[in-house]
Amino acid sequence: MTERQSVTECQTGWWCPTPQCAEVNEQDWRARGRSALVCNGPDGEESLKKGVILEAIPGIGFVTTCADAVGSMPATPFMTGRWELTAYIPPA
Repeated sequence: MTERQSVTECQTGWWCPTPQCAEVNEQDWRARGRSALVCNGPDGEESLKKGVILEAIPGIGFVTTCADAVGSMPATPFMTGRWELTAYIPPA
């Protein structure tokens, strides 16, 4: 498993509350790279979320936004997030 794969897999639980889950469809881990995921609800609801990766620093973190989601048109409402990666070491 690569670092990028593990970050993508972790995101399935980041973007929506339980019992919903997110499915990452696309992530281009470069500046200006596209991002797309679907939030799936317990009753079959689906909500498509598109965005852009503004910055990605391997092993450190990444910055995303949905403000420039499609054709440089702002999404409303929009969010910009800075995600720092840390290692979790379970207690002994």
